[in-house]
Amino acid sequence: MTGKWYQLTLREGDQGEALLKVPVDQGIPEFNIWDLSAGSPLDLANPLQIELERDGVLADIYLTAFDVMVVSPSTAEILRQDAASDIQLIDAVCSNGGEMFVANILSSVDCIDREQSSIIYHEKTDRFTRRKAGDIQVVTRLVVDKSKLTTPTICRVSNYRSAIILRQDLAERLQHASLSGVAFVEV
Repeated sequence: MTGKWYQLTLREGDQGEALLKVPVDQGIPEFNIWDLSAGSPLDLANPLQIELERDGVLADIYLTAFDVMVVSPSTAEILRQDAASDIQLIDAVCSNGGEMFVANILSSVDCIDREQSSIIYHEKTDRFTRRKAGDIQVVTRLVVDKSKLTTPTICRVSNYRSAIILRQDLAERLQHASLSGVAFVEV
């Protein structure tokens, strides 16, 4: 699809904003945090538990460690309306009692423009991160090939799963809702 696409990026929070740790499922010992960025629907019986790293007001959108997207109820409602087929919203409860959702992004597209992007590759296989030599380690400048983005509203970049990108209409809707926590960078 032609048009603009945006990457979600962390925004510096103000001092009164809470910081989140990684969500955990205390009811399933074999729960793997990497599953939340793998692009497959999850069947979880209990809400995920999220500890606060720092107390404060909850932001509307977080990108936690392990590339997990956590959103407020108001953000979840926008995602339900505009991107329902691309995400699974999983109930989550913060240690301060706040209700949040983990946005499990189901769509993934191999859309990196490797000629225009600035990419650093893994030199060795790393068992912890499941990365192999030659896999993308970090993208310092992401440029996407828009011709490969035909159907999703929001997706992960398949060869660089920490990148979450949104179609222009969804990015604008989230920006107009004055949601806190992230910024949008055109890619």
